[in-house]
Amino acid sequence: MQAVAQETTITQSKGVMAVSVRYEWLIVIALVIFSGIFHLAGLDEIPLSDAEAYRALSAWRSTMPNVAGDPLLADSPIVWWSQKIAFSLLGGSEFSSRVLTALAGVALCISPIFFVPILGKGRAYIMTMLLCVSPILLATARMSSGTTWSLLLAVILLWCAWRFYETSQKRYALSGIIVLGFLIFTAEPQAILLALILVGAGVIALSLTVYASFIDEAPTDIIAQLRARLSNFSMVEALSMTGLILFATVTGFMFAPDGLKIVGELLRQFFAGFSGSQNPSAYRPLDVLVFYEIWLIPFFFLGLGFVIYQHRMSFIERFLIFWTVLGLLAFIFYPDMNPAHASWLVLPMSAMMALVISQAFVRVSPPIDAAILVTDDRGLSWGKFTVAIMTFVMFILLTAHLQFLSRGFLLFANGAPSTFFANLDSVEIARKIRDLRYIGLREAMIVSVIVSVMMLIGYFLATTIWGAIVPLQGALIGMFAFVCMASFGTAWGVAMHRASNPIEMLHYPQTTSSQAMLLRKTMHELAFRYSGGTNSLPIAILAPSDGIVAWLLRDFYNAKFVSNIREAQLYEVIIVPFDTYSSDDFLDLGGSYVGQRFNMTDEWVGVSEFVSIWRLANNPAQVLRAPYRSLIWEINLDLMPWWFLRDVRFQPNSVYAVLLWVRQDVFDNVPLLNPSGR
Repeated sequence: MQAVAQETTITQSKGVMAVSVRYEWLIVIALVIFSGIFHLAGLDEIPLSDAEAYRALSAWRSTMPNVAGDPLLADSPIVWWSQKIAFSLLGGSEFSSRVLTALAGVALCISPIFFVPILGKGRAYIMTMLLCVSPILLATARMSSGTTWSLLLAVILLWCAWRFYETSQKRYALSGIIVLGFLIFTAEPQAILLALILVGAGVIALSLTVYASFIDEAPTDIIAQLRARLSNFSMVEALSMTGLILFATVTGFMFAPDGLKIVGELLRQFFAGFSGSQNPSAYRPLDVLVFYEIWLIPFFFLGLGFVIYQHRMSFIERFLIFWTVLGLLAFIFYPDMNPAHASWLVLPMSAMMALVISQAFVRVSPPIDAAILVTDDRGLSWGKFTVAIMTFVMFILLTAHLQFLSRGFLLFANGAPSTFFANLDSVEIARKIRDLRYIGLREAMIVSVIVSVMMLIGYFLATTIWGAIVPLQGALIGMFAFVCMASFGTAWGVAMHRASNPIEMLHYPQTTSSQAMLLRKTMHELAFRYSGGTNSLPIAILAPSDGIVAWLLRDFYNAKFVSNIREAQLYEVIIVPFDTYSSDDFLDLGGSYVGQRFNMTDEWVGVSEFVSIWRLANNPAQVLRAPYRSLIWEINLDLMPWWFLRDVRFQPNSVYAVLLWVRQDVFDNVPLLNPSGR
């Protein structure tokens, strides 16, 4: 018998390169693109404020040679260097003065993603979404403020501290010390307080965590682990390296020694801040937080109650809580805090809110003996989705009718509640409502109450179908969706199309007028007539050399800042203050000129009799003397249209304007044979 081996053919398929992308990376990419567009859109269309112009001029004059004006001393080395780099690469413009700070804001918004191992995926992504649509963070990042840089450095410091504790690698500890040095000496004067807040919150949270472990008789070695990690770390070496890197960075390797003066100015302003605020008319950070992101407050307390009830108070939650508490104390006891510093509390409170919202997506199973109609997982998921949709719709209905009601308050003679209730049914108010096609005020109030009651009744009805937890989770998801939508609209308004409007609390009381950009366009047109497009047009400027007018004329190298009108006579172009030289009796230009007025600064008087939270907290005698007036009854109802609609009884007025005078021959583009004896 003969065995025959049959030929076996093995077919090997060609290798196919498979590319798999995790959905988390798609979410991250989408958030980065969204945040980048949100932060960079229209940066060059919004004029700089006076504070922004001062910082930009300081960087511009130290970067570009042969420019008009004396050198200025800024108060933030990191903003100063970011603007110098941008001016060198992109030229001088509103966009280049803000772009790197705006990109720092993008990095700040997506920073929770780097804390996924300790926050969890759901909580980190939810917090990232909240930060991306935060009105306070967005407006602050688009104003070239050192506050954005200080928060970004604070987040990097926390990341280095966490990585050092997890890995015990010296490089993370060294990086943390260096970042702490940059936070204290390069960000902004108030950043020293932020560093103290972070260190204080960390020490308190660590102490309470160790104490809680001791009370619970749970084995803990946190202190021992920390000592073991620090035993191999040389603080002297870290401080020496930090000082060397700071010196080299601030001075640009001694190519810009003025950086040391800026550090000195930063420290001077920090200590001077204990004596008073540089802008006492501006609202305090707590007022700004309540005005723009009031939902963070109830969600913060919900998160606090949740971790206490569930016995989930870890080091992270304790740190976030005391970050918030110490931040509030800083707002109270340090006078020189500006509205942008409300962002100090946005981060920890958003983290607590993200904790609450993340629990709403957790799948729960009702008890076996629960008297409910739906018990299967699919039915519970649909129930959660249904309640979320209904909550979202109900909040839209509620806010819509509250806006109708708020708009009607402006129809009365004043915002006093007594005036409102006394004239609610008057014929004149009814005629105004009919002419403006508003919804009736009584109808708006009734519908608002009905919607509020329906939400409560709907929740209790939903508990009979899906239990108590699932409807609550759905309501939280619906509120989260509504908060994201409302935050997006508010952020776009305050940072984009109302960025030059002092009605916004972040910009109160003064902003640069939109006509300021028109002045620069006019000057470029005149330069094209005079010299074919080069900025050699001689200009006499009777205005401060560190304000918005100086920034608008930054690249006209033949500009000269003068102290009186005689020095400006017979110049091709003369710019003078409108209030001082609006009459021909006070103006002798020495020749024939054509003039035009440009508004530079707008101011809003505010809502009359408005008592801010800060003033109530610091004037308890006022509250005790007239509590009915300060707290409830005599509060101005004009606050509601201001808060909901940015609609106010009195519009902003121009408080500073300039007159642009153009010599007749320059205006007619006809050379003058003997211009002057200058």
